[in-house]
Amino acid sequence: MQVRVNRIIVAVLVLAPAVGHSRGQGGSSLKAQLAAARERHQRAVTQYRQAGAAAAPPVTKARYEEERRRDLGNLLDQAERHPDDSAAVPAIQFVINADYEGSIGVLDRAIGLLSRDHVSRPGNGQYCRFLAPYYYAPAAESFIRAVLAKHPDRWERAGACLALGTMLRIKSTGCDTSASTPT
Repeated sequence: MQVRVNRIIVAVLVLAPAVGHSRGQGGSSLKAQLAAARERHQRAVTQYRQAGAAAAPPVTKARYEEERRRDLGNLLDQAERHPDDSAAVPAIQFVINADYEGSIGVLDRAIGLLSRDHVSRPGNGQYCRFLAPYYYAPAAESFIRAVLAKHPDRWERAGACLALGTMLRIKSTGCDTSASTPT
């Protein structure tokens, strides 16, 4: 049973990108690419959970991570090329959510795109509050500070200010905890 589950995972991970590209997604809109990426991501996560994380061999996990890196990188490339596309910000936010640990290596780039192209976007104050726990990502603090300094709406700046305070509190709590640990 274990071997069969592993083979299924490998087959899905190997074939999923090929199926996506065969549908002509290479030239499709960012919105369609985002929908397809969400679907592939959800399907892979569901199958990974059903099989159990421990059941997946290291090769399968490495392949899964590589496919995610490529998929998320492609979304960021499209969002970077088309910053005025209505799906650019949702695509960037999807990438941030998918790489919340930064293990895939696209988190800072995604937040950097938000900082570069979308600082004045409505709703950023609330999104800054979402990013407050991302204290380990240097780009997250930079984005929050950029919204605080540059956003034209005072309520959005207030949300960024609250997020910055939360982020700094989280950072200081972590520092206090490690500093008070007896050696």
